[in-house]
Amino acid sequence: MKRRIIISGMMIAGLLLATSMFNNLAAQTAKAKTEMVKVKKYYCPHHPEKISNKPGKCSVCGMDLVEMTDSKTMKMDHDKMTKPSDNKKKEVDKMKKDDKEMKMDMKEMKMD
Repeated sequence: MKRRIIISGMMIAGLLLATSMFNNLAAQTAKAKTEMVKVKKYYCPHHPEKISNKPGKCSVCGMDLVEMTDSKTMKMDHDKMTKPSDNKKKEVDKMKKDDKEMKMDMKEMKMD
């Protein structure tokens, strides 16, 4: 009789231990899945091939990177777009100036 009580107690303790371990494993798995879902990707609306794991600026045009809402569909979010950086603006202004000078040179060439 004593032996049956001891064996029954050990079986109950083992069952409780196994249940506890299973619940802990299930919680760890759920936590890992949640952490995997939290990974966000960001892309440039004008250069969708430029993808980053963190927000920032596009290395090509200087625009703000926007969060991908779906890995298959990248939608342009015009509200999050910004103006080009000052360096890019200076480069564009210089190109416009060079273009005007080139047009003037071409006009002078035609007049001669």
